[in-house]
Amino acid sequence: HSGRTIATLDALKLSRDAGAKTVCITSYPQSPIAQACDISLDVYSDEIMYPVEAMSAIIAQMSLIFAITVALSAKNYEKTLLRAKHARELINSVRLEDKSR
Repeated sequence: HSGRTIATLDALKLSRDAGAKTVCITSYPQSPIAQACDISLDVYSDEIMYPVEAMSAIIAQMSLIFAITVALSAKNYEKTLLRAKHARELINSVRLEDKSR
């Protein structure tokens, strides 16, 4: 959540070099990744609530990802249904048959 991980910054650079528009989610709006991406979504959380480092940030950032996913799914409902069906078919094609049913 710091926006300073080298591998993540490298992936962002590769994406931009390939012509992609980039979006990042960070807790630090002045971080290297926030400065490098096209759109920075800044999420703040209270780290005091959880004993594990950055747990609050992870929860806040995943909540934002889920909210964006739901909004885009609602906007493109029919395409979302087709993609979900396709994803389910792909997953089922690599699973063993469930003989317990």
